[in-house]
Amino acid sequence: MEKDFFVLTKLLHLLIKKGKKAKALKIFLNVLIKLKESKLNVPAVEIISQAVENVKPSLHVKKVKKSTKIFYLPKVISLKQKVNLSLHWIVKSADGRSERKLDERLAKEILDCYTGTGLTMSKKQALYDTLNQNRPFLHMLRYK
Repeated sequence: MEKDFFVLTKLLHLLIKKGKKAKALKIFLNVLIKLKESKLNVPAVEIISQAVENVKPSLHVKKVKKSTKIFYLPKVISLKQKVNLSLHWIVKSADGRSERKLDERLAKEILDCYTGTGLTMSKKQALYDTLNQNRPFLHMLRYK
């Protein structure tokens, strides 16, 4: 329950633009209503937490510069960073969708992440592909 509260408050804070907290709260509540009205018989809070769990990366990219070359190496990140990164990806992907209102876009992106499809999941896969391509350079981590 505490983890769900952290995810929901972080999502709400990401929606605040130019100090418009009331507008962000209205969008957030509309997203919860749209998720509740979806055809899934699961509470909206569980849908959001499961979507974040599906999108959450276990590793992140760290740039290491060795002479003139830059290597992108895997770096283990904390749980807060994982949640933060996944929520940023979800909100950014929702901004790029074609629906008219932000609450509709965000609700559909969260549902896509819940089912394991969508732009955010492809972003996670692209990150893992980048990390997999740079696996031979893991010995560079000792140079930091």
